[in-house]
Amino acid sequence: MAKNPVGHARIKHIDVSYHFVCEGLQNRVVVLKYVATDLLIADILTRPFPKHCFKKLATELGIKTVK
Repeated sequence: MAKNPVGHARIKHIDVSYHFVCEGLQNRVVVLKYVATDLLIADILTRPFPKHCFKKLATELGIKTVK
């Protein structure tokens, strides 16, 4: 939505953070970049992962896994 607002004309309730990000993009203060799922450390708390990915993300978060 922030990069291409044309297709989102039907949105009725826009959060303040959306406007903040859009303004930052226009002023070139904020840059949006794609981050692959396997690099999103917090996803370990919300999604299932294969065992090897889970162990890698848990280590990066400082969580000790139980064998």
